[in-house]
This record gives sequence, C-alpha cells and structure tokens, in this order.
Amino acid sequence: MTTQTLSATPRAKRARKTMVASAVLAGALAMAGCQSMSRVDQNTLAGGIIGGGLGAVTAAALGASAGWVVVAGAAGATAGALFARNASTNQCAISNGDGTYRIVSC
Repeated sequence: MTTQTLSATPRAKRARKTMVASAVLAGALAMAGCQSMSRVDQNTLAGGIIGGGLGAVTAAALGASAGWVVVAGAAGATAGALFARNASTNQCAISNGDGTYRIVSC
C-alpha cells in the first residue's frame, strides 16, 4: 500500500494568495470611509471584515475548495457583523436583524 501526499498546485496557491490580498484590500478601502459612521457601525463593519477574512483564510489554509472558502468567508463576516465588542466599555452591540442594535454587557 502506498501513501500519497496531497499538496496544492502552484496555481492554486497563487489563487489563494490573490484572494486573501483582495480581501485585505477591500477591507482597507471599506474602513477608509468610516469617519462619519457611529462607533457601533464602525465596530459592526470591522467585525464583518475581520470575521470574513478569518473565515476565508482558515478555509484556504485547511485546503478547502474555492466555493467553501467563499462560504466560510461569508459565514465569518455574518458572525462578525452581528456581534461587535467595545473593548473600552466592555459592552457588546448585538444586531436585532432590522438595522437596530441592543447594547449588553459582555
């Protein structure tokens, strides 16, 4: 019985790096326009960007197909956007799903 080692092709590795770089760039551009947003909105956006990036990077690192990387990124973005923590006040903003938030102690 022989054992084969699976590794990503150079093309797949390049595609993952491009996807991660694109996500980082999109996040940076999105954060650039946050000066006029409320603190809760800024935290929500940051949570969505960070969650999406972590979900996509984790899926890519685990060797998931491109479709699953997108799904993991979307799930991470959703989770990050629904829950935003203010470290200075130790309060969390939790989305009600209708554009409003409730503030609770973390």
